[in-house]
Formats: sequence, structure tokens, C-alpha cells
Amino acid sequence: MTTFPTITYTLAEFLIRFQQKIDRQFSELRIELKQDIADLRTQFKQETAKLDQKVDRQYAERESF
Repeated sequence: MTTFPTITYTLAEFLIRFQQKIDRQFSELRIELKQDIADLRTQFKQETAKLDQKVDRQYAERESF
């Protein structure tokens, strides 16, 4: 005869645990996304500064003609 395991918690308790796990995972994901966005913002600012310098240099070269 097969015996089945006894469930020692209610559906409500299970759902609460499940929700907490999902909340933790989304929280971790939010933190990672915020860091990724911050990194991209930094890279964008650096690239924009490089382009500004290049444009300024080219403009100065044309002015000297």
C-alpha cells in the first residue's frame, strides 16, 4: 500500500511563502537592473563627452582655416 506525505501547512501558508519568494527574486532583479542602468548611464556620459571633445576639436580646426 502506498503512503502519501502529510501536508503540515495550509494553502494560505503555502501561498504566503510562494509570494515571499517571488518578492525576493523581483527585489534582487530590481537591484541588478538599477545597477545596469547606472552603468549604462555612466558609459553614455563618457561617450557623449568624447563626442563633444571631438566635435569641439573639429570645429576649432575649421575655425583656423
